[in-house]
Amino acid sequence: MPVDLVACLPVIAFYLRIWRGLTDRESLNGLLFVSPFIVGFVLFQALPMVASLLLSLTDFDPREPDQISFIGIDNYANMLSDPILLHSLFVTARFALLVVPLTLFRHYLRRHHVPYLQGQVYIEPHPRELMLRNHV
Repeated sequence: MPVDLVACLPVIAFYLRIWRGLTDRESLNGLLFVSPFIVGFVLFQALPMVASLLLSLTDFDPREPDQISFIGIDNYANMLSDPILLHSLFVTARFALLVVPLTLFRHYLRRHHVPYLQGQVYIEPHPRELMLRNHV
């Protein structure tokens, strides 16, 4: 499928305007203000994530840092065949799928002043709390 260069010219012109705009004083000031975030993100987020990914593909042992070898996704294959990990993933998923929606539903009922049971005790919000909640 051939590319129509005439149709691409507006897109190329748009990116050239953006590139030329980076030399303006306002753009440089903007980059100056954003640069602490960029440096912090790269140092404390991006680099540790990349290092973790690369280390997960090796058989690195911190007691013997000179003996490192690339083993690919074998670590992930071993992890998925571990019955203890599979059980813990099941428990976590069950918790997330049961407790989180029930908690959200309970708070929804409380927000709309529907009395609810907590344990074996019937709980009714105090009238002053209802006035504060309804901005009275």
